[in-house]
Amino acid sequence: MSLKPKEPVKKEIRNKVLPPCRVSEEELNLFKTKATSAGLSLSDFQRQALTDSIIIKKNHILDIKTVLQLSDIGSRFKYLASISNNLNQLTRTAHIHDEVDKERLQKIISDIESMNLKTMKGQLERIVKELIDGS
Repeated sequence: MSLKPKEPVKKEIRNKVLPPCRVSEEELNLFKTKATSAGLSLSDFQRQALTDSIIIKKNHILDIKTVLQLSDIGSRFKYLASISNNLNQLTRTAHIHDEVDKERLQKIISDIESMNLKTMKGQLERIVKELIDGS
């Protein structure tokens, strides 16, 4: 049985330079810290941040309807967090006492169903698209 030699991995040639970017001493230290904690060089960190980031257009103004929708979504997330907390408490009680409060469980299920999470997801997707595209 013969082992096939591995083909050498071609290293990407990176000989182009981005225009310099002025940052404060504090910002530079923050970028260096983030790069180090991610196990990246500063150049690799910058490249990844620029490639993977979402850019929101400058001076983009949200209309009042969008602001109200975001506020509503935020309220629903808070409510969802409290529902999750109730569910965790109910689960803990069930494990400790070997019994389930069926009425409380039914209330949690109906609360989750009433939140209409699909609508919330659609609203968030539309808002993000608007922020990115300006559409």
